[in-house]
Amino acid sequence: FEDPQAMANIRSVALSIAPDQVLATLSTDQTSIDYGSTLNLQGVLTLADKTPIPGTLVHLEARGDNDPNWREITTFNTNSDGSLNSPIILGSNQSLRLRSDGTWDRMEGISNSTAIIIRPIVNFQSPSAVRANRFFEISGNVLPASPGAIYLERFDGVWKQVASTAIDGNGAF
Repeated sequence: FEDPQAMANIRSVALSIAPDQVLATLSTDQTSIDYGSTLNLQGVLTLADKTPIPGTLVHLEARGDNDPNWREITTFNTNSDGSLNSPIILGSNQSLRLRSDGTWDRMEGISNSTAIIIRPIVNFQSPSAVRANRFFEISGNVLPASPGAIYLERFDGVWKQVASTAIDGNGAF
């Protein structure tokens, strides 16, 4: 006959040799930044009991708005308290996450995903003065470069579109 305590003992032994669960968290100082600005990342790797995991290789992964696949953009090693801090610059909207590799004694750790929105920068040149009812040219560029359209609006109590033009593949208009 089977000992009723046998299954409990087997479970206890299995749990004692199972890989530890790794908890990864990612936070940023901003979720929306101007193109070319620095974003500060903070991350922490701990075991389920909140014990920090120092000296662990961590992959920063990103994916674009329409990209189903994560890709590695850099790696870090955690500090003695299991944390990491780093400034980064992104060129387009991205979702970011941290990932640690699984080993024989630790499971893979994957953090929450954080979406970062990059606000475009519009630079333009126009004349400093124009005579009334005269046409004039405004030119410039949008960063990051992305084809589309740009609209000129005038405020007369409400914003009203007065002109538009195409943005080329280099971001120029």
